[in-house]
Amino acid sequence: MFGENYVNNKLINELNKEKIEFDLINDLYLPSDFNKIDYVSQIDHILLTRKFLYIIETKWHDLDNSIVYGNAENKFLTILNLETKTKNNYYNPGYQNKTHIKNYKNLLIKWNKDNSYIIPFKNIKNIVILKNKEKN
Repeated sequence: MFGENYVNNKLINELNKEKIEFDLINDLYLPSDFNKIDYVSQIDHILLTRKFLYIIETKWHDLDNSIVYGNAENKFLTILNLETKTKNNYYNPGYQNKTHIKNYKNLLIKWNKDNSYIIPFKNIKNIVILKNKEKN
């Protein structure tokens, strides 16, 4: 939760400084599959501005002396630590966020029967913030 709080505070400070009107929703849980009640999708941040809706996934990793392998289409990414020569795979946050966006759009369709969306689907943006853990 530390990473999400850091990003939340940074977003609020920067958007206020730029005098951008926004709403920010944090730690939102949505049904992932509307046929299964117990399966949820957790979204770190939804940032709504006048023109765009940003769905933001935050990851907080120790990336010192590391290389991240993969791209937005890969389900998993690999972090190679150059010091220890160890590889760790983790669920790709970009891929994860695509699922969040799909679930959010499905929810809009379900709630908005007349298709009068506030934000067009093309203006829903996928953002991943990969933050390096700070050393004490």
